[in-house]
Amino acid sequence: MKEKRVIRYKDKIDFIVSNIESIPEKPKGDLEISGVFYKLHTSIEAVMDLVARVLKDIGKKSKTTTQT
Repeated sequence: MKEKRVIRYKDKIDFIVSNIESIPEKPKGDLEISGVFYKLHTSIEAVMDLVARVLKDIGKKSKTTTQT
């Protein structure tokens, strides 16, 4: 696997971990609750992207790419 690809994997994992770790345990107010949902949403999207990249790199197609 190319070194550049490994760096992108690490960056994506760091983004996910950082996002999840920064979520407050007890959000106060609607704005903070919205922020929690946004961080969860972007983290889930990043995980899905990471899985799709790994599948592509090992030569398998994900269901989302085969359905379109």
